[in-house]
Amino acid sequence: MSFPSRNARASLIVASAVLTGAFALAQVPGGGGGIKPKPKGPGPGYTGPGDTNPPPIAPAPGSTAQPGAPLVSGQAPPPGAGDPTAGLPLVSGGSALGVAPAAAATPATWFEWNQEPLLRIRERARDTRLRTAGALDDAPVDPKQLVSTRVVPALLDAYASSQEPTLSRAALFGLARLGEECDAPSRARVRATLEAALSSANADVALAATVALGVFGGDDQAVVLARWFTGGAPGAGATPGAPADVAPRQRAGAALALALVGQRSAREDVRRFVVHKLAQGLQRVDFGNREVDAACALGLGIVPLRESGRPSADGPSHAAASREEQIEVLSIALRSRDSDRALRAHAAVSLARMFEGRAGLAAEREAVLEELVSSVGRSKRAESEVVQGMLLALGHIADSGTSEADVAARKALAEATDLADPVSRGFALVALAEAAARKGSGKEPLAGLVPAEEVLLRELVRGRSGAQGWAALGLGLLARERTASGLPQSKDVLAGLARAAHESQSSDDLAAIDLARGLSRDPEAVPDLARDAFQGRDPVVRAAAALAIGFAGAVQEIDALKLQLADVGTAARVTENSAIALVLLDEPEVAARLIELVRKTGSLERQAALLEGVGRSGDEHAIDALLALLAETDRGPQSRAFVVRALSRAADRDEMPWFQGLLHGSQLQVETEFLGSEQGLLAMTRW
Repeated sequence: MSFPSRNARASLIVASAVLTGAFALAQVPGGGGGIKPKPKGPGPGYTGPGDTNPPPIAPAPGSTAQPGAPLVSGQAPPPGAGDPTAGLPLVSGGSALGVAPAAAATPATWFEWNQEPLLRIRERARDTRLRTAGALDDAPVDPKQLVSTRVVPALLDAYASSQEPTLSRAALFGLARLGEECDAPSRARVRATLEAALSSANADVALAATVALGVFGGDDQAVVLARWFTGGAPGAGATPGAPADVAPRQRAGAALALALVGQRSAREDVRRFVVHKLAQGLQRVDFGNREVDAACALGLGIVPLRESGRPSADGPSHAAASREEQIEVLSIALRSRDSDRALRAHAAVSLARMFEGRAGLAAEREAVLEELVSSVGRSKRAESEVVQGMLLALGHIADSGTSEADVAARKALAEATDLADPVSRGFALVALAEAAARKGSGKEPLAGLVPAEEVLLRELVRGRSGAQGWAALGLGLLARERTASGLPQSKDVLAGLARAAHESQSSDDLAAIDLARGLSRDPEAVPDLARDAFQGRDPVVRAAAALAIGFAGAVQEIDALKLQLADVGTAARVTENSAIALVLLDEPEVAARLIELVRKTGSLERQAALLEGVGRSGDEHAIDALLALLAETDRGPQSRAFVVRALSRAADRDEMPWFQGLLHGSQLQVETEFLGSEQGLLAMTRW
């Protein structure tokens, strides 16, 4: 595969004519909500009259499916397709009251948005079976019965009785997260509630319902969301000629919701329908809207199709035909000088996601690596957001092996640490660490680990404010990989982090250094971490150090963490991270302690922080106490919203939160209203 040299936007416009009408999906009457291709005119690869399907594709290796045949409902998706846990980061974040912070502007904030796979609390909770006080029996809890008979009815009641948008949004996301764990009647009620909420008179509630419908993730929601995305009413026929009828923010939400449906679907025909619609959104002749374009580019990255085994044609012919064609469309979007920088920045990361967890597409992967390396080298003329997206993309694709393309990618990232833009330098440092921590093929799968440590350690010792924290985080990620691979820690790295912790003059850098020392699990770092967590004045440093104690496995600090939780004067983020640290340290009955503290405080911010810890504990025995809190009539709507969030998180059995795949390693510095507003996507991650 190569990147076309002709005008990229012209190629997209030409391709849109081919894509338009390729296929649509409609509900199957009486078919239990299934969907199937519906004729809408011929497209490339058609064999003649009567052929109404998209071009056939080869089945995934090892699959028994026939080329072009839809997957049977319930069949597992192709290996690595839409895998939300592949690679290192992403996401959590947001303030205790649900408003997103500036995304990834500092090392500590980047870590906050990228910590979820490092925490893996759900997996820990399942293994350790944390319990609240009084839950002494070992009787297993039936999740489906519990969710269907108690949790979902409570959430439906909360939504129906709420006049406050914050509680309404929380209830909608809770219902969406728990939908697949319900029995059939409960699932039908959830679906009806979510679809009705699309028409809410409150624009923020309607937007939340749109994204929540994607989180709910039923195949039959693809058609509803596609209608909303193309500008028509969700319950009416598609009206692609009237996109102005729906606000761009709402359409952007529908695009990402559609992508979430595709990500969760086990049916290849559904996934191809989603890719087709999102590609159409990028390829409109009207040059589109930056909100919608950015959402389409971001969404395409989480719905990777099967490979066809054939190189793409000269220019895209049909984005939904195969992963090769999907890669071609994203490549053109990245190269287009006419496209908005938000589109290009997200297209870079989505392009990288096409190769996550995949052994195939070696030629395409090498071509993309070479193009990204070349583009980063010419970055002086590019917008900083696009450069940052390309650097993050290199961190996604490159590995620690000895292939020429991977070595060149790591070299390009090392050289990018001297770029003029400080955020670009920081992203280059953590991207280098991510690439060097990813095993390659061959006899030396971690050949790039030590050279990367040398680059990062040099930057750490250099001590440039801002860059020092990014370098420290990178070293922490590599230290974690050393532990996972059974390798001894580097004494030079541990000593360098200790020295930097004592010499750093920046609270942002010190917070990152503490997190790195926690990830390294260096026992000699624990006294310093305890001092910063319990005696420090800066809440940013205290919060980072508290979490680092959990990562470090410092069980000797459990009592101090409990005392910190009980201190009503402690900042909310410090309280939340202290609770998470106790969960990481496998402290039993932590959820019961947190709920007891919730009952004793009237501070909404403190309640939010404590309840975040309850939800993250994964303690299914805390559900009774949370339901009791929700039923208290004198509790205000915002307080009840925090209870709903904790309740839905505690009852959710997914290993990773719903947004993990969507925001994994994304370029969160790009400013769009839908992404970063107080009711936008980043804020939704708190619900």
